[in-house]
Amino acid sequence: TGEKIQSLNISLDFIGNTAKSGTVLYGGNIDNCRLPNAQNPTEVFDSLFRFQENNNTIEISSSPLLICRCPFDYVTCTPIEPIMKTIYPGQPILIEFFPSGQRVGPSPAIIVPQVVIKGQSTIILQPFIMDSKCLTYTIPYVTRAPKIKIMTQTAYDSKSSKATNLEINIFYRDCPLGFALTMDKGNATAVCACDSLISHDVTDCNTTNGTITKSKIYSWIGAISENSTAVAYSQTCLPNQCNNDLLFDPDSPNDQCINGRTGILCSKCPKHSSLTIGIPKCMSCSNYSLLLLIAFAGAGILLVAVLFLINLTVTTGILNGMLWYAFVVHQNYYFFFQNDFKLRTEILFVFVAWLNLDFGIATCFYDGLDTFQYAFLQLAFPGYVFLIFGLIIICNMCSAKISKLCHSNAVPVLATLAYMSLSKLITMSVSALYPVVVYSKANGSEEQRWVWIHDGTLDYFQWPHILLATTGLLVLLFIILPYGTLLLLAPWLQSNSHRWGLGWVNRLKPFLDNYQAPYKDQFRYWTGAMFFLRILLTVLSHALGTKPSHILMVIIVTHVSIMLVAGMTVYRNWRLSVLESFLHINMVCLSSVILLNKTSVEAIWICVGSVLLCFCVVVTYHVIAYLIIPHCRCGRTSLQVKHVRNDDNDSNMVRMRESLMEHPF
Repeated sequence: TGEKIQSLNISLDFIGNTAKSGTVLYGGNIDNCRLPNAQNPTEVFDSLFRFQENNNTIEISSSPLLICRCPFDYVTCTPIEPIMKTIYPGQPILIEFFPSGQRVGPSPAIIVPQVVIKGQSTIILQPFIMDSKCLTYTIPYVTRAPKIKIMTQTAYDSKSSKATNLEINIFYRDCPLGFALTMDKGNATAVCACDSLISHDVTDCNTTNGTITKSKIYSWIGAISENSTAVAYSQTCLPNQCNNDLLFDPDSPNDQCINGRTGILCSKCPKHSSLTIGIPKCMSCSNYSLLLLIAFAGAGILLVAVLFLINLTVTTGILNGMLWYAFVVHQNYYFFFQNDFKLRTEILFVFVAWLNLDFGIATCFYDGLDTFQYAFLQLAFPGYVFLIFGLIIICNMCSAKISKLCHSNAVPVLATLAYMSLSKLITMSVSALYPVVVYSKANGSEEQRWVWIHDGTLDYFQWPHILLATTGLLVLLFIILPYGTLLLLAPWLQSNSHRWGLGWVNRLKPFLDNYQAPYKDQFRYWTGAMFFLRILLTVLSHALGTKPSHILMVIIVTHVSIMLVAGMTVYRNWRLSVLESFLHINMVCLSSVILLNKTSVEAIWICVGSVLLCFCVVVTYHVIAYLIIPHCRCGRTSLQVKHVRNDDNDSNMVRMRESLMEHPF
């Protein structure tokens, strides 16, 4: 009997025995145990079946009744204090607990979760079997910030006062940006899932960590306005504004922006910061930076002076290929330099930018400069250069001394400045006219807006964008296209200038001959063809701007095609043909490396650095040939320089071209 067992102080040891839980016995509720003449049956069991605490095993366990804290404690079951959780609907909560019998040992159990709502009846959720030590359980979404109680089936059935439960007080957050509250058909509960606006263009919406995985790089997700929670989405975001990361964090939408940007399409600067010139990034600026106007004024004068003094013009042909190379690299700098130009390749980027009449260094201009104003500033420097040259022409007509100083270089320098400036205006015109669609969702309805790709807050062709778009369209239709058409058709127009209505071509002959001088007669249209190719590449760079592999393939195919069509037969002088071929091969190699390796500082230094070296050699040669030697009166070279000087008549122009072809450097 129980009385004798207690008086004899007997204990039982089982050797090699196993049970469902524990090493000896399992089953039932120990408190319900019955023994004859035993006042406390539970104490009898405790005396018969002792714990073996040394090796962390337990001999006897009952049906699961308790919820205990992880990690395991075989001596006591620490009561679990109520847990406070703030989550998104459908977001799983890591609940670390294990079900235990009355003797504090892990015991497989059926878990009964309950939702307790104040003022309403308790909702019993789907029970589940728990075999593991710790559990991740997805709390279903219900309203009114519910309390979740978790207990074992045994405790629920027995209503034992010794049972311990796990209580979790849940507070639900609104679904993050890009998510929407959706019914989960499988669990018949509401969860945060991908918003229908973006569901077709993302690969995953992870409620666990609240992130979205986009399906394409250089796309944008964000709020439709600064103080709104309505989601907006665009498949296109410029690489110099957005990064190429596919993972989007709704809590930090600006992480997808680069260069300190924010807002729709990452097109705005934060408060108290302004857009810089040279490299469009956001910085804190002041109006003292307007003193840079003095530097820009000096730079324009210096550019015109250098072209005059060392005869570095398109007439010689040596500058043409380098200008083309610099244009292609600068147009797609975010692919070639991968936003690393400010660290290890800055000098190369500055070289490329200067050949495109750009500053190339991130510099403040004035406080409050934005993308819209920055676009208009692209007109400033080319216009200023032409203003300087116009003043020189007027002074040349009014002063014999100035006319003698400028001699015959005036027209070649004008042709060079026109070619460089109009190439810069191509980018401005195309970018001003390029739209993109932004999809948004507010009040349950989806809508789409056409906006300017560089500033997502400006509706396309609406005020004030219509002002910029009209300017770009006028520049394109009345300056760029007529100029390119004139260069392309110049050989045909000159040969038919005797026909009625084409007499005006003869007045432009001194100007057009400067573009045709380096080329063989059958390729006199080449400058015009390359100019239109610039327009085409600019359009493709904007259209394929979010697809690096596509634009790099276009660049490779373009340069290979040029080499196959032209080969070594375009220029009169074979040295220029060799230089041109080198530049095309250089561009193919650089694009191929970037296409395969995504980024390579070594390739940039080798390819762009070699072009920089060639440019330095050319400039050095021209300085020696056109500045140092003439002042030293060194015979033959001085005579050659004098021979280059020509009048506007045809015979002197022919002699000038022949001399330049014999000695292009």
